Amino acid sequence: MTPVMDPRLRKLAAQLRRSPHPAGLGLKLEAVKAGRATRSMMVRGAHTQYQGIAHGGALTALADTAATFACNSLLSDGEDSVTIELKMNFIRPVPPARARIRASARVLHRGRRTVLAQAEVLNPDGKLACLGTFTMLVIARTD
Repeated sequence: MTPVMDPRLRKLAAQLRRSPHPAGLGLKLEAVKAGRATRSMMVRGAHTQYQGIAHGGALTALADTAATFACNSLLSDGEDSVTIELKMNFIRPVPPARARIRASARVLHRGRRTVLAQAEVLNPDGKLACLGTFTMLVIARTD
């Protein structure tokens, strides 16, 4: 007997397959449950800026996609979301060494048309590297 996949998880799996930018950065989905998601990334040379630390754009992409998956885990099958606002606070640098970093996101508020989420990006030693807040607009699914 084939196990039945929750429609929300099926939708998230399809989103992963259709997302070339996060895949190109090497972002991995580690966990997802209602209102929460964790994504990770192996920091490589391509992720660094001129000072040799992880680039804020790569960290933002990691946090944003974790927040998106946390948000989308709460949406119905006919809904999707798009980030309409974000704010990142960079607290400490992420070293360039080949080490896996994680972004853990959670939904703080689910409104009728918007969702507010927060994501923490942790260094390999578990210390907070950056914190992001994200506002997502709930839209009709287009596929």
